[in-house]
Amino acid sequence: MNPKTIKKELARCAGELASEDLVSGGAGNISARAGKQIYIKKAAIRFKQAEPKDFVNIKNRKQVSAEWRLHLYCYKARPDIKTVVHTHPVAVLSLASMGMKIKPVTVDFAVYFKNGIKYTKFALPGSKNLAELTAKAIKNYDGVILSNHGLVTVGTSLKEATLRSIIAEREAKIILAAKLLNRRIRNLTKSQLKSIYKL
Repeated sequence: MNPKTIKKELARCAGELASEDLVSGGAGNISARAGKQIYIKKAAIRFKQAEPKDFVNIKNRKQVSAEWRLHLYCYKARPDIKTVVHTHPVAVLSLASMGMKIKPVTVDFAVYFKNGIKYTKFALPGSKNLAELTAKAIKNYDGVILSNHGLVTVGTSLKEATLRSIIAEREAKIILAAKLLNRRIRNLTKSQLKSIYKL
């Protein structure tokens, strides 16, 4: 895709993430790679108000958010990915704050997170330490929960990475609802997961 098309798609996906309540205000970010160029949302721009013009080259440090390093390190760790999505989903973070891991309940989650979701220890937002911890985790996972912070999902396309964020939050809501109702959570068994992965 050319820069104009990428920026238009980034704006569309940003709006979708906002409509799913995965971000609030100007928090979080989304980026896409095209060849050697990476385009990312400007600092302080709200997801639901983001327009194509609000996405700039990651090299423009004066306009991008402090989390630019996290995105850049993820791309270096995963040459196969084209998109990095960083959100602050409430249900995902609620479970993480209780020390509860998100294990497969639905087929969708099993398909989009074959290795599950990795958890990292706390690191300050925008720090090199956070970028390094995230990059290390993302090497073998398509989703990483940043302790007391947010969620990072990646994909080979904007659609895939965006959908992963939506599915992760949906799975967390299912688990959280079951916990609030004091019901047993019926996770997919190893046998069921093995069959799903063969599809």
